[in-house]
Amino acid sequence: MAIQPYPTNVDLERLGCTGSARRFIVNITGTESSNTMKIYSGGSPSYPELVIYSGAVRNSVLLTSYPSTNLLNIRVKLDEGSSFYTSLRNAKCAGTVHPRPLD
Repeated sequence: MAIQPYPTNVDLERLGCTGSARRFIVNITGTESSNTMKIYSGGSPSYPELVIYSGAVRNSVLLTSYPSTNLLNIRVKLDEGSSFYTSLRNAKCAGTVHPRPLD
């Protein structure tokens, strides 16, 4: 049983690549009773999770990542509730090794 608040669903929407940067949107539902949100990413068990968003609760967050593998694991945590886990497959982008600034 999940500790509330807990997202009812998390979808990842791929926007494409710019060089080696993968752009995507994290869509979160079930955030109504929450005040803060953190989004973590991790590419594999060999690498620690990184906080890629920390702030006010939002239903959609545009993110950029530089995944080193084809699997990008995402975890969303609302306040002190349970975490929602999901993955983005085929996450790695072919492109320049050095990240370029985006828009």
